[in-house]
Amino acid sequence: YSSFDEILKLDNYNDIYYIDCASESLSSLPELPHLLNGLCCVNNKIVSLPKLPNSLKCLWCGVNSLSSLPELPDSLVELNCSNNNLSRLPELPNSLTKSYCQYNKISILPELPNSLTHLNCNNNNLSTLQELSNSLIHLDCSYNKIIIFPKLPNSLTHIMCHHNNLSSLPELPNSLIYLYCRSNNISDLPTLPY
Repeated sequence: YSSFDEILKLDNYNDIYYIDCASESLSSLPELPHLLNGLCCVNNKIVSLPKLPNSLKCLWCGVNSLSSLPELPDSLVELNCSNNNLSRLPELPNSLTKSYCQYNKISILPELPNSLTHLNCNNNNLSTLQELSNSLIHLDCSYNKIIIFPKLPNSLTHIMCHHNNLSSLPELPNSLIYLYCRSNNISDLPTLPY
């Protein structure tokens, strides 16, 4: 199909469950199909997204011109909204396991759901982190202005917190296998797990 207009005319438009319209120079999207599970609209010129269907599980909308996101459906499992102009994120659904919001202008994160296993929020304007999910495995919060860390969950295996304003780190979980914390103000590391 050469345009969304052609797709919108399909009799089964609302039965479409995956749309990939990456790198098409789109500035907007039409109303989305009711049964949509995945939307990949990265690398466009989109300034706002339409209402997201309740069936949506994966949203990849990075590298656009978004300044806000619509309400996220309770079904959402993965969100990639990196490289936009976002100053905040909407409430994150309890189903979310992966959130990639790097390269934005976010100064504070919303409450993180307990289901979250991966959080990449590097290159933002964060000075603090919310309480971290007990399921979190991978955390990249590098290139921010973070002064202090919350308690780290026992599930965490990877931490990238370099290029912040940290003067110390909290107790490190025994599960940790990767720690990258250079370019901070840390004078003493806590006991390293082994």
